[in-house]
Amino acid sequence: MPGERSLQEQRYYAYPQNSFWPIMARICGFSADAAYHARLEALKQAGFALWDVLQQCAREGSLDSAISKRTEVPNDITGLLDANQTIDRICFNGAKAEESFRRHLLKSLPEERRVGKECRSRWSPYH
Repeated sequence: MPGERSLQEQRYYAYPQNSFWPIMARICGFSADAAYHARLEALKQAGFALWDVLQQCAREGSLDSAISKRTEVPNDITGLLDANQTIDRICFNGAKAEESFRRHLLKSLPEERRVGKECRSRWSPYH
């Protein structure tokens, strides 16, 4: 789930010390300082999509470790994959996202839609 600042600004990875945008800018060839909509478009043009594993949850602060498991409501990843058959890989931005995906969604995906191997990276400056 997005942190407090990202929720306030309605932008993924709004916390300035988060390394997501600089890393993706290098991979995709755009400026990490570009306007938010331009960065999203650059990701899209490069074949990337951003979506949270969780639709909602309760937590104090921005740390994923503070998310209450009993309040987790997953996004419709199955519907996303069904509507976008070309998705061949799901990557997670941290251990909590991967854990929530495995707990809530992996078993519900048909075997043929269990897309390529998952990868995980840590964009947060806290890691």
